[in-house]
Amino acid sequence: MIGRRTELVISILLLLLTAAICTSQEPNPSNPLPVWVQENERKREEFNRNLGRPGSPDFRRAESEARATARRPRDPIRSMSSADRTRLAALLAPDIRDLEQYREFLAQPKTGIFRLFLDSDCLHERFVRVDGECKNFVLGGESYTFPDAGWSPVLTFRHGRLSILSFFTQPIFVNVGNVPIESFTSESDKLAFLRKFIPATTFAEARGQNLDLVKGVESGGMVYADSVEPQLNSTFVLRTIAYRIGNHVEKHHLNRTRGSEAVPFLAFGFDKRIDLLIVFRVIRDENDGNITILWKELGRKKSPKITFAAEEKWTDFRQQGSKLH
Repeated sequence: MIGRRTELVISILLLLLTAAICTSQEPNPSNPLPVWVQENERKREEFNRNLGRPGSPDFRRAESEARATARRPRDPIRSMSSADRTRLAALLAPDIRDLEQYREFLAQPKTGIFRLFLDSDCLHERFVRVDGECKNFVLGGESYTFPDAGWSPVLTFRHGRLSILSFFTQPIFVNVGNVPIESFTSESDKLAFLRKFIPATTFAEARGQNLDLVKGVESGGMVYADSVEPQLNSTFVLRTIAYRIGNHVEKHHLNRTRGSEAVPFLAFGFDKRIDLLIVFRVIRDENDGNITILWKELGRKKSPKITFAAEEKWTDFRQQGSKLH
């Protein structure tokens, strides 16, 4: 029994001695470490040197980024107070004189009045400009959504023009001149082109119609386009077609290679997607470029569907140029 214990102790000592000898020896040049191991070791040593060198470019850049994005964990995220909301509503509200002048008109159903603030590249991803042309800009005042019409008919005032920038939606604007809005109806002779306009049912047709409207289509002495320049005391008619889709969106979304194309169309199930006809009039043009608009709905109906062919990519049919970028 003692002999076996002695042999075990001797074996352990020999193993420890061998390990100590191996670790104290220099690497064998004839049997070097793999290249990737040497490269990782070099990078680690370089990183350790830079880490302790505050003056290095990498260190300064990392420190600058950390300071710019730092926020104390307990700093509350500021929300708009009721007083802030009241001030914002007052800034966006139409002039009291306009409300009084058009009181009877506004008492009718499907009518309204709003102000639009000119967006001259005032909105950016991380900030809002308040200098130069943006000194009188009010956040949220650059667009207006017509009530009970879904998300799509959002009238936007950018770079001096009115447009509808919504996804998969075709607007058609026309200036009908100095015509009283109170007596204007959907039976007006000035709406002949809009009444005859047949919306597309395929992607190629919709893109072709959009290209024509970007350039402007002349008919009956008037120009129909996908955007328009507002003019004081002029009346405009807007037909905005929020197309639906004839394909099976959920099924396409499950496609392994092209499923992401269907993502923007999934929201259509929660939107009204209608074909809307509006007449509006610019009743006030302020010195800073902001305008006041009086409007009336002339009609609405279910919008048509566009069906993509099997090989077509699911995307918006509107061109970038038509979106006033």
